[in-house]
Amino acid sequence: MDRLSYRAFWLILVATAVGGIGLPIAVEQNYLGVESAGLWLRGISVIATVLLVGGTYLTIQQNQRDIEEVRKGREKPLVRDEIEHVVVPAIDALQNDIDDSEKGLLDWFNAGNRLMGGSAMGPRSGIDFIHSDHSARRRLKETSPELYSDLEDREDLILELCEVADEIAEEIKPFVEQTLRDEAPDSSDPEEFEHWVRTVLDTSIRQIDHFGESHELYEFWEEHGDHLIAQMKEVAGSKVTQLEQGEEEMIDLSKDLVERLVEEQMRLRREYGISSREIEANHRWRNDPASKTFNRRDIK
Repeated sequence: MDRLSYRAFWLILVATAVGGIGLPIAVEQNYLGVESAGLWLRGISVIATVLLVGGTYLTIQQNQRDIEEVRKGREKPLVRDEIEHVVVPAIDALQNDIDDSEKGLLDWFNAGNRLMGGSAMGPRSGIDFIHSDHSARRRLKETSPELYSDLEDREDLILELCEVADEIAEEIKPFVEQTLRDEAPDSSDPEEFEHWVRTVLDTSIRQIDHFGESHELYEFWEEHGDHLIAQMKEVAGSKVTQLEQGEEEMIDLSKDLVERLVEEQMRLRREYGISSREIEANHRWRNDPASKTFNRRDIK
């Protein structure tokens, strides 16, 4: 009931009360007989009781709505932070992983060893950001525990797959190093050779078809890439399968989470009256690419 109808209700109640008061006057002036007046009085009494009960209920409801509006007003900045710094970044991160997986760009090996010089293309964290808003993350965890739990499950899966990629790399590294010594151009720089080893390990794990023609290892990979991948599958076949199936699982989970996060964002925006302009104006995370990248050291 809107406020206008609410006021009209109380006007009717007042009018009923006035009518009840006016009955004795009507009897005294012989406008109504005593018996008729009694019937009218009982009817008015019933109506007044019903209206009074209804009015009390409506008052309670209106007070609750007013309290709810005040609560939402106070929570709105917190909800906006939740959307800006957790929900939207999570959608972006997961969608980027989905797109990179379709292009064969997810770099599991370098994702686990970035600090040693790799430059990873993912995977990205859906909830753990270098500059994340911890209070906003906590609010999502409290208000949407199942959604947050599934995001955490995705983090655990990413960690597991990074470790699998590391294990694959360790198993094939001796063969990669020997092949590079025998077949690659001579390199007197140990750091350059180590860089080649890491590049070939990463490329083997990702099973890339070829390098760009301008790459220093282009001819080496064209000649030996298929053999290196075949050797990897021979010595670490079960782990290669685990990584491939795990990536599919992670992408399926990411797609499901993107849909649910979009729904959560729209629900919050509707419930708290948050416009797209407010989100765009305050979405500082978009200007911080570093916070998009998954870093296993960020996971607590």
